[in-house]
Amino acid sequence: MGVRDHSRQVARAQRLLAQLEIGMAGQEVTMFVVRLLQAEDAGITQDVNVQAAVDQIADGPVGLVASEPLLAWVVLGTPARTVQDAADAAVRLFAGRVLEHQRATPVVPPDPPSRRDITEMRARWRATRAEHERDHLAQVPVEIARLRSPRWSERANAASFLGRFSVQEARAALAALLDDPYPEVAEAAASALRAIPPAGDDGPPAPPPVTLPDFGERYAAMDTRDAVHYVEHHFDPLSIDLQTWEARYRDPTDGSTWLIDHPDADRPGGGVPRVRRLRD
Repeated sequence: MGVRDHSRQVARAQRLLAQLEIGMAGQEVTMFVVRLLQAEDAGITQDVNVQAAVDQIADGPVGLVASEPLLAWVVLGTPARTVQDAADAAVRLFAGRVLEHQRATPVVPPDPPSRRDITEMRARWRATRAEHERDHLAQVPVEIARLRSPRWSERANAASFLGRFSVQEARAALAALLDDPYPEVAEAAASALRAIPPAGDDGPPAPPPVTLPDFGERYAAMDTRDAVHYVEHHFDPLSIDLQTWEARYRDPTDGSTWLIDHPDADRPGGGVPRVRRLRD
């Protein structure tokens, strides 16, 4: 499976699982369904398909049942003699149910967002966020002061705020953060400067444009997912680990390497993904 297609296939599997009344599916059962659906698309026979998918379960059928408790309630046709036999039978019955549902009501991968869609989504989200921050003018002096905070997260968040509202008087202070020892701060400052139009020829020059939104220590989930879509559809894929979901990409504009991972993978549904640039 190509890296760019990974998120679409995962979304497809999760949609099918939701139709089967398995909500907030974890990583193991989601990837099990991804493999089943891909083999079904390729025309592989069900017996071979299910056996191959079972063989690729990291911790075996027992581990899969343990990670998805609803599988433990699958009704077996005949009594099992061991836990291993029961788990294997339950997983195979579940796989048959998945394939039967797919044939009866096919679930197709969602179309990836276009560049225009992403731009429009970000514009709507930023407009909505601005609507809830009408008092930002009163907050501007506070955020400019926070650019000198000893905490890197506060400096990054302040830079993001000032860029979001195009605070012209913050350009000099933001330019000084381009050499911040924390890359998260430097990237937030660079993004803010790109969002603030120059006041004149003597103003601090904005960094060259890049293709990613800003990233600080904290950001809304929708911004994160937007960034994931952007990376997946505009950067060059390098590698993906189907066990950890870690995916690496290269920015074609500067050759930098970016990582999409899931630091909260132990939470239901895998938590919110994280996008970050790796140090060279």
